[in-house]
Amino acid sequence: MSFPDEIENIEINLDGDDEKPSKKEEEAIQNGIDFPPDADIELSLCANEIDEKENEDLTAIFLKHRVPYSKFIKDPFKVLSNPNLMVKIDDKLYDWKIACPLIVSLLAFKRVNKHIEK
Repeated sequence: MSFPDEIENIEINLDGDDEKPSKKEEEAIQNGIDFPPDADIELSLCANEIDEKENEDLTAIFLKHRVPYSKFIKDPFKVLSNPNLMVKIDDKLYDWKIACPLIVSLLAFKRVNKHIEK
């Protein structure tokens, strides 16, 4: 598992204020990130550990904090608003702030950007 090259160095503001996304965040959202409509998508509350442990195995950290469906359905809002939420789409790891518009675009429009049509 790895961070996608397109957004690897984007810093995400997780302190709760309503700042606009940075220029790099906007570019990642505008350009979209390619992934197939049948991609495997998993959730994990691991952002704080990934930031702290740069040299450790991302897969192990992700799996340690993976959100099972049973936990998600108990309180989806709590999971989706957690600042530690990370999303794995196939083998790429995304911060929720980047993954959310990609997933919603795929669900609502069946494409992730203007260049990708189903």
